[in-house]
Amino acid sequence: MKYLLINFFLISAVFAEEVFYFDERTFDNGIFTGLYDERRDQHIWGKIEYDSGDTFEGVFDNNIDYMGSYNFKDGTSGLFIRESGIKNSLSYSAFGQYTNAEGNECHGYFSKPFTFNGYMFCEKPDDSTVELFYKDNTPEGYYKYFDISGDKLYGYYQIDGLQGDAYYYFAAEGYWRKYYYSYSGDISDAKMMNKNDYDRLNMIESLMKENFDDLEIKWNSLLARWNSYNETVALYTDSSTNKSKSARSKLIQSTQELLIELGFAPGSPDGLMGAKTSSAIKAFQLMNDLDVDGKVSEELLILLQVALQASKKNNASEKYSNSIELIGTGSGFYINENNIVTNFHVIEGCKQLNNSDEEILKVLVVDEKNDLAILKGPSTENYLNISPTSPELGEEVYVSGFPLFDTLKGINFTSGNVSALRGLGQDTTQFQFTAPVQPGNSGGPIVNSFGSIIGVVVSMLDSKETLEQGGFVAQNANFGIKNSLLKNLLEDNNLTYKSYESFWLKTQRELASISSESSVLIKCYGN
Repeated sequence: MKYLLINFFLISAVFAEEVFYFDERTFDNGIFTGLYDERRDQHIWGKIEYDSGDTFEGVFDNNIDYMGSYNFKDGTSGLFIRESGIKNSLSYSAFGQYTNAEGNECHGYFSKPFTFNGYMFCEKPDDSTVELFYKDNTPEGYYKYFDISGDKLYGYYQIDGLQGDAYYYFAAEGYWRKYYYSYSGDISDAKMMNKNDYDRLNMIESLMKENFDDLEIKWNSLLARWNSYNETVALYTDSSTNKSKSARSKLIQSTQELLIELGFAPGSPDGLMGAKTSSAIKAFQLMNDLDVDGKVSEELLILLQVALQASKKNNASEKYSNSIELIGTGSGFYINENNIVTNFHVIEGCKQLNNSDEEILKVLVVDEKNDLAILKGPSTENYLNISPTSPELGEEVYVSGFPLFDTLKGINFTSGNVSALRGLGQDTTQFQFTAPVQPGNSGGPIVNSFGSIIGVVVSMLDSKETLEQGGFVAQNANFGIKNSLLKNLLEDNNLTYKSYESFWLKTQRELASISSESSVLIKCYGN
């Protein structure tokens, strides 16, 4: 019921223009941008950028963060909702997920946001998992460790480590062994387990499963609420008919877009005036000997336009003095911090390869037979991991890339299914999928519902050709190169990649975000 009330409250707030305003407001400890109740002097929903460098985005209740996400200055982050209850005889006032500086994603119950109190489940970057009981952010209780190899460890954990009897399952050998952990940190030799040991192990396993099942239900419920919040915010901020979206917001958005084109970092071009936008304006003003105030204005917009035109002329004279011209575009994606995957036919015959920022891309490896190529590009933190499994028939897939770039001018994201496990002519190195693609999608990533690579877009059946030759129009007959060939190519050339599945399925919004952030427009220049 509360989930429904949240949605009703948000949607009602959006359209009550005589009370609620979408605005930026400065407070003692930061800047708020979002929907604001003028009459009650309260935040409804939005984003606070604190002077400390931390940010919160989400829903408020009496000016208290009720549900949302935090991004902290130290690189940690979390998503939570305030709700009270008792878990394993311990009270909690919030529930959610916290990602620490090491990249461990931990879900559980909090005595206050991100202070664990009760059961906790953590997924580590190496794809191992830990389940543990906490009391006031201190580990105390039963413990389970699971490794991707299949090894498992159960025991009792207290503050600094395991204590007492612990049970280890060796997956490769297929047997259990008992170890004793002393208070001083010593570990005994392995021993055979007796009936009492197995009874205790079964009790711990049952307790962990019960807690995990409860946590999974609550986490999926929180994700549903969070997605609903984002959809509601998008409905408001994207609506062209909403009168509360002021001319000033459009001025801010135009300013942000021009700053991005000039190489500054104002954050997302969302029309919201935050600390990043203000600092980017100040940097532009400082570099051009202007009065530094960090504020938007019509005069600033004109100066940005003039600066952009001058920049484009300078870039054109520098980059194209050798008389090469753009002869084609394709797609690619980062597979690690520096390397980009694409098709060989995307780069074939090119004198020079550039990305969307006109930075030069270098060809490292080509595989003409399987139509793959590996490039070196500017460093990035946004790259995709490769699924450890091959494409499966009927599996949902998602494709991103830059089709028909001359016309569409941007990233495109589509969805479909694996429709066949072989390509044209029963080619076992390829598979068929139904997600729509167009010319220019070649070389783009095909990901599964976990956000992992299962293939690389390579071709599609030509509708005109099949009509002329066979008398039918081919629909959604598109082909991808299987991820196993990509892994082989990377390994043969000592290029790094990550191969694992995320523990949680991702929403389509999340999949679109990670796919687009890692995708690259590849521009082919020639004579």
